[in-house]
Amino acid sequence: MRAYRTRAADCQACPYRSDCIGKGKVRILTRQPQEASRQRNIARCHTDEGRKALRRRKHIVEPPFGPLKTYGGLGLINCRGLTKARVKVVMAAVAWNLLILA
Repeated sequence: MRAYRTRAADCQACPYRSDCIGKGKVRILTRQPQEASRQRNIARCHTDEGRKALRRRKHIVEPPFGPLKTYGGLGLINCRGLTKARVKVVMAAVAWNLLILA
């Protein structure tokens, strides 16, 4: 992660100072290493093909999350360890798939 920091003198004469940094003295911007990939993905989502893919996702991928959190026990994972949590999520996914097949 990279952090870019302004100097206090750079912000003194700026007309957007109060909007940008508020009551602070400097502004710190952080950029993740995967920022370029994220920007490409955002640009791809704003194309016609990307909008179609998001519409498909809305009907295929997203619906299980509400019922799984409400009825499948994934609102709170109350077990210790990543392995046990993974087993719980897989079991909830299997139950959802069986529900869809029935």
